[in-house]
Amino acid sequence: MRKGKPAVLVSVEGSADQGCGSRGEAEGLAGRGLQRRGSAAAWADAVFGWNVSRGWTWARMSRAHPRFDRPAPRRLVCGGRLLTLRCAAMRIDSMLADGGPVFSFEFFPPKTPAGHEALLRTIGELQPLRPGFVSVTYGAMGSNRGQVVELVDQIRNQIGIEAMAHLSCTGHTRDEIAGVLDRLAAAGLENVLALRGDPPPGQPFRPTPGGFAYASDLADFIRGRWPLCIGGAAYPEMHPDAPDADTDLANLLKKARAGANFLVTQLFFDNADYFAFVERARGLGINVPIVPGIMPMADVAQIRRIAGMCGAKIPEAMASRLSAADGDATASFEVGVEWALEQCRGLLKGGAPGVHFYTLNKSSATREILSALRSD
Repeated sequence: MRKGKPAVLVSVEGSADQGCGSRGEAEGLAGRGLQRRGSAAAWADAVFGWNVSRGWTWARMSRAHPRFDRPAPRRLVCGGRLLTLRCAAMRIDSMLADGGPVFSFEFFPPKTPAGHEALLRTIGELQPLRPGFVSVTYGAMGSNRGQVVELVDQIRNQIGIEAMAHLSCTGHTRDEIAGVLDRLAAAGLENVLALRGDPPPGQPFRPTPGGFAYASDLADFIRGRWPLCIGGAAYPEMHPDAPDADTDLANLLKKARAGANFLVTQLFFDNADYFAFVERARGLGINVPIVPGIMPMADVAQIRRIAGMCGAKIPEAMASRLSAADGDATASFEVGVEWALEQCRGLLKGGAPGVHFYTLNKSSATREILSALRSD
């Protein structure tokens, strides 16, 4: 399989039909013409509604983006035979190596069935924007690890968007983490974000007995047993627990050497902080892609609360715009979108490999920003 290119695997159950073997498997790769009677052609015809017999090729079908533009169901009936479908896994480091900007979204698992349905609607609203991948966060002390695995499995194998699970050290022994990784691998997932995790509010971080103390330890553990693409967190304005910026960057180098294939930054509001951080990281020998994390803000209270939690500085110009719009929900939303859009354009112009959006499980601001970026 060519690096970074999409594929669809189609397993056929039953007797031979339309050129499919009794338990055949066909692979359609970008650039390869699909035969009319092949199982991959049957999949394309059934899912996309395109007449493959007229000479459509996989390259033409996927020309908009190296991911599918429509969800791939797990099963369908074609020619009277049951086809079991799944998208071929795609590593995020391969996406980033392809050269074009990779846009991605972050969600957190909802707490109720209604919230779960609302999240799926949000993902559906963002899907036409063709994200490279989405990530799903971990709850406090890893309390929802089973839900995270189920959700990333559903996003990737039912909705058809590549997904990355967050995995933290907090609240887990080594064996428990191994169990989560085994479940992710069994679901065909190839991407995981290795994190130390946050302690309960007001308490210092304490490693779980039999677990890991640092994200670098977790990354090294993953690399040793699972062929996964490993992401890591980076902090342009320094990790809140780091004694100084140099120590923080030295720890990031350990994480990269331990196995992190790419990094995603904490949110920030001043692009100068990102570019200065990347320059310092490169000077220290950290050469993996560093994807900036952006969170569109809607009101003054929200930005102050979240910025205080993560230690991000609020530029005076941004604070002034939000203060002028305070009390007007529509104006505050527009200011937040405009600031984030300006950030994204500047980041991409300066060479950032993409943008990771912290969505807060909402689609409107992210959809507006990414739509504008796609049309640039």
